[in-house]
Amino acid sequence: MSKKILFFLDLFTLHFGLANYLQKNTDHELYALVDITDKPKSFFQNQKIVNFKKTWYYHDSINSKQKTNSDYLDDAGKKYELNLKQLISNDRFFSHHNTFYNFSHDEIISILSHEMKLFENILQDSKPDFLIMFQPSLRHEFTFYQVCKKSGVIPIIINPSLMGYRIFLSDEINLLKKINLNDNVSIKKSFKELQNYYHEYNVNKQINDYVNDFASSKTELLSAANEFLIKSDNSNEKTHYTYFGRTKSNVFFDSLKRKFRKKTRSKFIIKNLETELPSKPFIYFPLQVEPDRNLLLGAPEFTNQLHSINEIMKSLPDNFQLCVKEHPGQNRDWREISFYKKIIDLPNVTLLQPNIPSSKIYEKSSMVITSAGTSGFEALFYGKPVITFADTLYSIIPSVQRMNSFNELPSLIRKGLEMNITPEYLEKFLFSLEKNSFDFDLFGYYTMQANEFFYGSHLIDVKIPISKMENFLEKNSKLFKIVGTQIQKQITNYN
Repeated sequence: MSKKILFFLDLFTLHFGLANYLQKNTDHELYALVDITDKPKSFFQNQKIVNFKKTWYYHDSINSKQKTNSDYLDDAGKKYELNLKQLISNDRFFSHHNTFYNFSHDEIISILSHEMKLFENILQDSKPDFLIMFQPSLRHEFTFYQVCKKSGVIPIIINPSLMGYRIFLSDEINLLKKINLNDNVSIKKSFKELQNYYHEYNVNKQINDYVNDFASSKTELLSAANEFLIKSDNSNEKTHYTYFGRTKSNVFFDSLKRKFRKKTRSKFIIKNLETELPSKPFIYFPLQVEPDRNLLLGAPEFTNQLHSINEIMKSLPDNFQLCVKEHPGQNRDWREISFYKKIIDLPNVTLLQPNIPSSKIYEKSSMVITSAGTSGFEALFYGKPVITFADTLYSIIPSVQRMNSFNELPSLIRKGLEMNITPEYLEKFLFSLEKNSFDFDLFGYYTMQANEFFYGSHLIDVKIPISKMENFLEKNSKLFKIVGTQIQKQITNYN
């Protein structure tokens, strides 16, 4: 039966490839909301590869200067169950994470109001049955997901699995209702065997390989710099609020400033952060990369990590210490030295070097507390109790406790430390996760598309030749078939 399918399209080309696959193999009616920069826009305007019934361009409808009625926005927030104040404060473009432009309150209200009207108009015009998008990482993506879901549209979200080289589809962000621990599976693996299994499919290793590939592409970096600084007209700075303040000179000097301060901060880290684990019992709290969706969208009430460290420290049992480790991924822009000094000055807190192997910390720790990252999942392979600040895919495992407020923390810690943990539930979880996910090298795909279109991910505002996209789709047709087949199964199962 034919369905109306709405795609959220950005420069992650997988979704365009999936639209092409569904067009060729089904009779579904396709629509698209396109969130892209100026140069690739011409591709979507002129392409005949996918015949979308109607296409909307996100930034064409957003006006930051035209004042709007805030009552409309408040009513919409209640209607779609959106905590707008929290979303605004955590938005990486509206917050301190944006060093290029300081948005006024009126500008933010205007942006969000126009955005909401666009989303409502899209749903009114298309009346879609399904929404297909990747796991939202930005505020406006999450807002669109929430508006669709509360309007009765069924989301089909492509989520990376906790295990490398696999993904899963779900109507929830980073959650999977099908996961259960009741499958009749023979339990036979020890924690050591499960660790070996995890090392083989470690998603963090996969991510690191992708990041290292990106960092190593010096030729692509120079080509991207030449394209941006010399050839580009940088029109996005005037038309896209996410680019406000990003003049060529501002971007260039910001890049130089980041390189200088990275060296200064690296010297401080090497000299002042600890290389040895404490001898007495400790609880481990790994820092999250900032800005990152796991914090801003996954654990929006707990984005102040300094505050979290203070609260954990105050909740420690007698004779326990807190170990905090900087995230290796933060090396793209190490935090301010004052941030590290505040942690170092705390009593009973050890700030660890980012290059200390996490496995070494898990082995010696008594518990892991995490905002919402994969470190909690990794700790399970070492038989450690976990406390998270958000619902996670692995929250179903009994040794994982969800914290809703810091008032709960002392009792949750005591309860976790008293747990007798066996590998049984972790093995059942892995069995269920594998059964409900499928093989797909997501980060391999990222690398491939980056090298094909975006100067190794150094520059995304580029023209996309239609012939180049046609060749890319044809060359990778088997990959689109893998995901497209699963999506079609998902659609059929909802009938």
